[in-house]
Amino acid sequence: MEDFKKMDMEEKIAFVASRYTVPGSLSNEEAFGKLMGRIEHKEIPSPKVTRNRYRILYYSAAASLALIIALFFTFRDFQQLKIIAGAGEQQVVELPDGSGVYLNAMSEIRYSEKDFQKNRLLRLNGEAYFEVKEGSLFCVESEHGNIKVLGTSFNVHSRDDYFKVSCITGRVVVSAASETDTIIRGESVSWIYNEYRKTREQDIIKTLGWRNGEFYYESTELRFVLDEIERQFEVSIKASGIENRRFTGSFYRGNLEEALQIVCIPMDLDFEILDQGKVRISP
Repeated sequence: MEDFKKMDMEEKIAFVASRYTVPGSLSNEEAFGKLMGRIEHKEIPSPKVTRNRYRILYYSAAASLALIIALFFTFRDFQQLKIIAGAGEQQVVELPDGSGVYLNAMSEIRYSEKDFQKNRLLRLNGEAYFEVKEGSLFCVESEHGNIKVLGTSFNVHSRDDYFKVSCITGRVVVSAASETDTIIRGESVSWIYNEYRKTREQDIIKTLGWRNGEFYYESTELRFVLDEIERQFEVSIKASGIENRRFTGSFYRGNLEEALQIVCIPMDLDFEILDQGKVRISP
């Protein structure tokens, strides 16, 4: 309609309104006048509605983004393969690159099967011996420190206040706290209660004795020795009077009572094996 296009705003409104039936007793003219009065007084929806709408859209977008991030990390964790050695057992693992890992009791590793060939990275909690195939950088992360090698063999013990890395062959770079050190065959570095120590061991192979069920210690806090007995025999030990005591020697995993005799008798300690896998040690 050409005539409609030429109308001003008020004429257009009047024209459209004339085509509708007005409910109640108002005439078309009265209804039109009321409508125009509202327009003149700007009785229109508050801008807050628009702002709220955009605010809702903003929060919806933020929530969606948070969900996407959460799903990403969940999916990433889902992609991680976790291998656990329970109490009293060991696990032998072949990694995708052909490297070997020997897990001690109550230890675990995590790594990405899909990306491991390109990114040789895994996380360790506990103790493990690694035989690494030569290739790109191989990294082991733990709660207490990180290890980097290209191809070598080494042992890592990372639990509580005890962190020790022993190099069996090749060369190993170890970083923990504010220290970074390189060790070669026969050397060990340790952080016990955050105290750094580097040593050269006469018989480094004894470090791997745990793989055959024999555990060697040299001037080691008795608490750490008893912790290992707990893991190997699935028992709970309650000990008193062991503060400042250090143990040098070894025990075997075969028999709990023999292991306790070997450790406790030289220390002039008494032990009692109770029911339900409990042991009591006292002076």
